[in-house]
Amino acid sequence: MNKRRTETADVPGLDRDNVARVRDAIEAVRTTLPQDSVNTLAREVLSRLAGRAQGTRSSAQRPISLVEALLQNDDLAVMRIVSRLIARGEPIEDVYLVHLAGAARELGAMWNDDRLPSQQVTLAAGRIYSIMRGISPHLKPAAQRSDRHAVFAPVPGNRHILGVKMVADLFRHDGWQIDLLLCRTHEELICELSKIDYGLLGISVATRGDLAGATRLASAVRVTAPHVRILLSGAIVQIEPDIARLCDADAVATDFESARRELEELRNA
Repeated sequence: MNKRRTETADVPGLDRDNVARVRDAIEAVRTTLPQDSVNTLAREVLSRLAGRAQGTRSSAQRPISLVEALLQNDDLAVMRIVSRLIARGEPIEDVYLVHLAGAARELGAMWNDDRLPSQQVTLAAGRIYSIMRGISPHLKPAAQRSDRHAVFAPVPGNRHILGVKMVADLFRHDGWQIDLLLCRTHEELICELSKIDYGLLGISVATRGDLAGATRLASAVRVTAPHVRILLSGAIVQIEPDIARLCDADAVATDFESARRELEELRNA
């Protein structure tokens, strides 16, 4: 098998640090979670991004070359294509919602039709995700809330909600507006988040059994709301020191004081 090229190069229009950090996170996911969970994450990224695709290109302009680049052994191939799109003046929103989302839709269809093996598609999905995160600094919403507002939620399926409820109460006492979303399925939570104007998300993660759900939730939020900053908290932070990397989170907290400090820093970032 040919050795993949995985160098991280300076590519105009992409945040190199974000791309490198996400690549590291993807590798951690591959070596930590079972293959079924990795496949679920790949489907999450592809389906969420494909769902945002905007049909503003003719069939002659379908993202075939982008799909081909995503399936090559060269990690930099797709970056070069994205860089050329940006260099020729393509709006960042079109790169995201037309080209990357269109490629995600193509890959998802090929996977569903068994035209590609899971391993190849999960690799391509990881590349799409890293590119998406590389351009995310350019996808800030037109107007962001400046007040102390955040959404808190436990990992879907986790019934240990007393801790997150107590922390939400403490933040409210401290002057924060907290939307607390409890006892939602993954789909219900993503749907409800899509209706809320928010920039900070606190995810409560209790045990290692929540890791797959936490990474799935975080990746869905990254795709559907690229501007949102994510804080992870809960007992898992002390048990799994790599959780921030695994979940591509912006910060972690072990208690209320550290959560308050981290949220303030994220709000002001």
